[in-house]
Amino acid sequence: MDATKAATLTGDVISASYLSSNPSAAFSFLESSNPFTVGVDPDPLLATNDGNIVGIHFGPTSLTLKMGADYFPQSGSFAGLQFNILSGTPFGSISSTHSSNPNASIFAFLLGDKLFVDLDSNIFALGDTVTVNFALPVAAVPEPSTWAMMVVGFCGLGWIARRRSKPLQRAA
Repeated sequence: MDATKAATLTGDVISASYLSSNPSAAFSFLESSNPFTVGVDPDPLLATNDGNIVGIHFGPTSLTLKMGADYFPQSGSFAGLQFNILSGTPFGSISSTHSSNPNASIFAFLLGDKLFVDLDSNIFALGDTVTVNFALPVAAVPEPSTWAMMVVGFCGLGWIARRRSKPLQRAA
């Protein structure tokens, strides 16, 4: 990985599941695998037994959910998606959430290494999207001026050490 660039989710292996307070709620993945590798496997398409279809797309620093049908979640304490990173870069903190539906209030949160996106009490139309953006950690790399100052400092220390190691010459 190029240390000057931000870490990304590309290449991460992630599993997804649908959670609902409704005990009869179930889900399956249509023509896709679960878990999946971001940027390698096709985007998963999740279908719930109550007729909801959600396309899942992880970009390098974001998650986008696209409604493949009108979405009417079961009301309850939680109805939404859970994502677990099985290997790769952690999610980082959530920097923002956005919905193309102006009436929707989206609640996304991290609990340990799990991401939850609560869609409860929101109604979405075909094609509506929900986006969760992540602030991923940036690898720390000193700037060129910092490197220059370090080199000058080490040269100065070397010069002082060399000067002290020479025997003193006294004037006769």
